[in-house]
Amino acid sequence: MKCTNCGNEISSNYAACPYCGVRIIPGSSAPNQYVQNTGSNSLSYCAGCGVKVPHGYKFCPACTEKHISKTKEPEIKTTKNNNTGVIVAILVVLIIGVVAVIAGYILLNPDKQETYVEDTVGGGGGGSIPAVSINEDESPAEEKETVSTYNVIFSDNPYRLMSWAEANRKASRMGGQIVCVNSYEEFTEVCKIAEDAGLYMFWLGARRKNMQDWEDARWVDGSPITYTNWLENEPSYFFEDEEERYLMAIKNGGKWYFNDSFEDVSNVYDIEKYRDKLACIVEIER
Repeated sequence: MKCTNCGNEISSNYAACPYCGVRIIPGSSAPNQYVQNTGSNSLSYCAGCGVKVPHGYKFCPACTEKHISKTKEPEIKTTKNNNTGVIVAILVVLIIGVVAVIAGYILLNPDKQETYVEDTVGGGGGGSIPAVSINEDESPAEEKETVSTYNVIFSDNPYRLMSWAEANRKASRMGGQIVCVNSYEEFTEVCKIAEDAGLYMFWLGARRKNMQDWEDARWVDGSPITYTNWLENEPSYFFEDEEERYLMAIKNGGKWYFNDSFEDVSNVYDIEKYRDKLACIVEIER
């Protein structure tokens, strides 16, 4: 539509002409009330509806209310969502949950507890290192000292001298083994036992395989033979074409020596003479 006063095209929704300030009365072709325009390009705002209007208008072209000049846009109050409290509550719940989980783990696994101490190495690095707690009541297990005992045993057969096989069998039944000599001191000790028992010969716990050197043989406990005290011209390995594969100690000239022998010497020595002179010394470790 056109303003009836100035002829400018204006919206039919306006209650006053924004160009000349004349109030528009519907159904009338004559101006109702002229509103003086000051010619200022600055804007004010309607106190009723908040629409921007030029300075000098006495009526709002939108709501026809009497215009009260304002120099700034009416303040529109907005409500801001305050989420700070919600965030803090969530953090508190999470912290409580973590603490509860850690406390439960410690209670269910007391053996895996670790205490932490401040790392002060190198002037304080700001880190932490685990310190494992030690129970003062616990002490390292003490190694028990092995003590060997020696027992002299004779053959049960009055018509035969003790063989190496019989000696080995009896020693095993007693929970021990035919004595194994690993040093001069031990050989001296067992020879003293043999002397006190009135022996002339006793079996030692070693044997070799067929055609094997004594240097490659081992004691019955599996250890290598590192100490020997062979009689002169021994080991001979054979006697009258029969292989000597078993080890014994024999007294000669008041001294004790190593000698290789047959497994059964009943056909070599006089049984009546040597029945109480040939025996086995059983070594039992406890």
